[in-house]
Amino acid sequence: MREAAADPLGGALVDRLLAGEAREAARERAAGLPTIMIDHEAEIALEMIATGVFSPLTGSLTFEENESVLTVGRLPDETPWPLPLSFAPAGRLNARVLRGLQEGDEVALIDRHGDVVALHGVTQLYHLDRAARARGFSAPTILRSIRVWRPSSVARASGPWRALSGCCAGRAGAPSRTTG
Repeated sequence: MREAAADPLGGALVDRLLAGEAREAARERAAGLPTIMIDHEAEIALEMIATGVFSPLTGSLTFEENESVLTVGRLPDETPWPLPLSFAPAGRLNARVLRGLQEGDEVALIDRHGDVVALHGVTQLYHLDRAARARGFSAPTILRSIRVWRPSSVARASGPWRALSGCCAGRAGAPSRTTG
């Protein structure tokens, strides 16, 4: 006898993948947007957001959401969430683009090949102190609140970074790797 599948965390499975006309429209829109190059780790995180692996998340977390995750292991709505998810791209060119962004802007996120991975609507810009985040993201804090600990990229870098939060739509402009 097969048991029914459990409800997704937060109650709804997120599906942010674009297809058909929506994908083509996003691809056209991406051509006129500022771009931010992301690393492979960020690309994987965006793919997990877009495909529902990170349900109920629809994009990167706001400052307040990240702080809640770091301190109590939950999103502000009390949904258990083990991972802080800051989006703070590195590099001089990215820093220049970030300095020019405002809340409400949209950017195209590209991979190292220049393919558009996602469109990202900016809902918040904030300064991210990665060293402080790494100190706050400790096993005892997480174990006390959710009984799970998984390392994050936050623990591998230090210094102030400009982070943005927002909603993502995945694989807007990238051609299929299997069809060219």
